[in-house]
Amino acid sequence: MKILWDRQKEEKLYAINEQALHAQIQQRGRSVDRTLQRYEWVMVGVNLLTAIILTASAYVNHDETLYLYGISIAYLAYSLFFLLLRRLRRRQDRDFAPTMLGDLDKALWQLNYLVSQVRSMTLWYSLPLTLMMASFLLIRVNWVWALALTLVMGGGSYLSFQWEVKRCYLPQVQSLEA
Repeated sequence: MKILWDRQKEEKLYAINEQALHAQIQQRGRSVDRTLQRYEWVMVGVNLLTAIILTASAYVNHDETLYLYGISIAYLAYSLFFLLLRRLRRRQDRDFAPTMLGDLDKALWQLNYLVSQVRSMTLWYSLPLTLMMASFLLIRVNWVWALALTLVMGGGSYLSFQWEVKRCYLPQVQSLEA
């Protein structure tokens, strides 16, 4: 940024280096893209790994109730669902023009997509898995452990998702909008 003096109006004018601004927007856009990709691959990997571990545990322990197998299938389905969401998102990434404004719009769209995903995860991701695990504990152990698991997992996931949005993603959105 350069400061120029306007002799006619007797005031300062500011000039912005357009190439430097575009380079900064592109750098932030790459950072947002890496964050989003990391989120997607972590969700795929964690769900897949959990499905494998629960399936192996059910097989080794000769679980006849099929609850662990059902929960494993749910985790596998979520892993595949995250892959599908990733593929759909990547298709929409191509809709932005390769200009400074297009790069800015793309970075903001990706951040808003990530914020909406994380905010809604309590209902469509955490709650069903918590209830499945609680029903397993209700049948296998007792209602006290099922209730404790529901309160800890449900409350903990809601609070952690909200914290993640406020602490990590909303400041990035505000920074790009400024």
